[in-house]
Amino acid sequence: MKYFTPDQKHHILIHLQARRKGVNPDDIAHQHGVAGGRRTLNRWLAQWNGTPQSLERKAGSGRPRRLSRAQVTRHLKPRILAANRRAEPIHYPTLLPAITAATGKALSLQTLRRYGKKQLKLYPFCNSSPVSVELCDSIAKIRRKLQRISKERVLFLDETAVRLSEAPSSTLVLPDQQPYVLATETSSYAKRFDMIACLNGNQAFAPCIYTPKDRSDAGVKGINTEMLVDYILNTLGQETWALDKPLLTLVVDKARIHNEDRIMEAFQERGGHVMHLLKLPPMAAKRLSPLDNCLFHDWKEAIRRHGPMTLRNVEQVMADEWNNTKKDKIQAHYKHCGLNSCSDAYFDCPHLLMTMTTSTGSHCPSLA
Repeated sequence: MKYFTPDQKHHILIHLQARRKGVNPDDIAHQHGVAGGRRTLNRWLAQWNGTPQSLERKAGSGRPRRLSRAQVTRHLKPRILAANRRAEPIHYPTLLPAITAATGKALSLQTLRRYGKKQLKLYPFCNSSPVSVELCDSIAKIRRKLQRISKERVLFLDETAVRLSEAPSSTLVLPDQQPYVLATETSSYAKRFDMIACLNGNQAFAPCIYTPKDRSDAGVKGINTEMLVDYILNTLGQETWALDKPLLTLVVDKARIHNEDRIMEAFQERGGHVMHLLKLPPMAAKRLSPLDNCLFHDWKEAIRRHGPMTLRNVEQVMADEWNNTKKDKIQAHYKHCGLNSCSDAYFDCPHLLMTMTTSTGSHCPSLA
């Protein structure tokens, strides 16, 4: 339904009063796209005193709510959030009987959807492959192992990329400026700059950025094992050796370029401080790696705030924003992944909490 401001209603009613002979109110309503026709115009006329202010909507007007905001927050919000944490699809028709029984009020499916999407602004998680019990067990096993290791001795390494067409998702625009960013290339064809990044619980190490020309000269379409080994030999290996904290553990996903033998051999050439390599299970990086959950996202948002990128500044902006990553932000993402020693290993698997609490509950270590 089209929404009309008080000024628009005012002009429509002036047109209605000044209409020619033979033109009825339904014709005026159809001309301006007013739903309801003559009845809507008569309702506006009853409220109108010749000024646009009289047509403003008064507080409390409109249809009454079936559920109060407190009822929506108490009964609807927890059900949607619980399903999202389980990564299970949910449909409002399945929620309707439970909400009706809990509140004792009958409401339509459309009203329930409106409460969830417009008031709570929550959307059901849709995933064709819900998280299995076996995956939760494997994630919890690795999470416990990482919780027992000092944050300074765990390294997370991953790759990401930035397109040259990156731009702020929203901004303020002056009245005489264009409210959009011109892009000469679509996202699929914009030049891509790849980056290898690594961090531990306290700091982000210097990244390695590969331009489209670098990939073209190497004859590859993306980062491969050779590029990763060069990064370790030239940059990361030296920085980990400077930490002077042996027995480091490197955590990576199961991407093909993460060749365990080549990676460990490269670290051995640079002092051998990295002694263990831990590969995450499939679909677990978003839940166990601070890079994927979601430090890379924050980094890209910081890059977008610089405005449209150019070939001259994109590499410098990428490196500067990564090197400016603060320690408190890194630790916050560690907490998101449940890597703190007091976190429950099954905290993001709610459907297992009731059955696993007695045998696998995490406890804070006692301080001597």
